[in-house]
Amino acid sequence: MSSDWTINTCVLYKAADTDLDASKFLMNILNNQHKVRVDHKHYILNQYKVCVRKTTANKKKGSELLRKWHKEVVGKYIRWCCGDLNSKHKSALRVLKFHEKDWPFVAVCSNSACKNLVSEDSDYTDDVKNYLSNKMKIHVLTIKESLDK
Repeated sequence: MSSDWTINTCVLYKAADTDLDASKFLMNILNNQHKVRVDHKHYILNQYKVCVRKTTANKKKGSELLRKWHKEVVGKYIRWCCGDLNSKHKSALRVLKFHEKDWPFVAVCSNSACKNLVSEDSDYTDDVKNYLSNKMKIHVLTIKESLDK
């Protein structure tokens, strides 16, 4: 089982919407004391904070679980990585029309031990996934796939 994850914010939003697999995945991180990778510039952590704030304000059913998960992860399981891509990868991802808001997640994942990125964001097209796998050795997993790791 992996012990090192990069988690796209869409997974947190799904958990707040009481998606069972997303909630189970996030709880597995706590139960197994896995690490969550974030960037030194705090882009990912800020995205997580915005998600917690929005889902709480919108009274999403899973927002309390998400808030507690966030607090626990930030307190115990965060691991910092570089969140910058080199110009070669930026250029290639731009050609693939991969949105820049997701670049920090990819950069952090490329600098992690397990290189597992969990996302169901539509920006991760098959072409993008192939590039990330072949050129950066990143495994883009769905939430369901991450439960099997």
